[in-house]
Amino acid sequence: FFTSTVPYHKKFTMALLRRKIATAIITDIDDETLQREDTETILIVITLIKEALYGILIAFAVLSLALFIDCHFLLKLPMVHNFRRATMSLVNDRDTMINMEESSGLKFMNMDQYNLMVHEINSVTKKKAFAKSLLEESSADIEKMDADLNQYRQELEKFCPPCLWSKGQSCSGRVKFLRNQYGVPRHIAKLSAMSQGSCRNPAM
Repeated sequence: FFTSTVPYHKKFTMALLRRKIATAIITDIDDETLQREDTETILIVITLIKEALYGILIAFAVLSLALFIDCHFLLKLPMVHNFRRATMSLVNDRDTMINMEESSGLKFMNMDQYNLMVHEINSVTKKKAFAKSLLEESSADIEKMDADLNQYRQELEKFCPPCLWSKGQSCSGRVKFLRNQYGVPRHIAKLSAMSQGSCRNPAM
């Protein structure tokens, strides 16, 4: 069995103190009892705290009721309604809004206008991202085309006009024949003639 390390008399004192506090909270002690010399200090303190809390709660309730009644009757006054209409008319006036926007450096708008602007901004952002992707793809295609053109130029530089394409026909004569016979561009005719290894400049 486990034994408690707290002495019995301390346990009894704590239990007695808790009982006195509970009694002071539950029981209403009159002024005569509080003024007696044999009344314990703990009972007097708990009673004073309880009465102070009651006073605060009552004061708060009375103040809340007074504010509610005051506000309720105040809103029914014709002057308040007129003041409210004049204020709303002034706020909705275009010149007033322009002056307020210029003074504050802000743009006032309703939720529909705001949502429309947000939608347009998001749409422009998406279009910008799409255009950026197209530009990147176009840049890659242009770089590939430049590389292909450089390759074609280097290949065409190896063309040897005086070399023999076949017996009795030079490479330049073959190019002239292809252009006259089939109407192909000059560089296509050169590449066709160079398909025969004899039309390539051996020095290049």
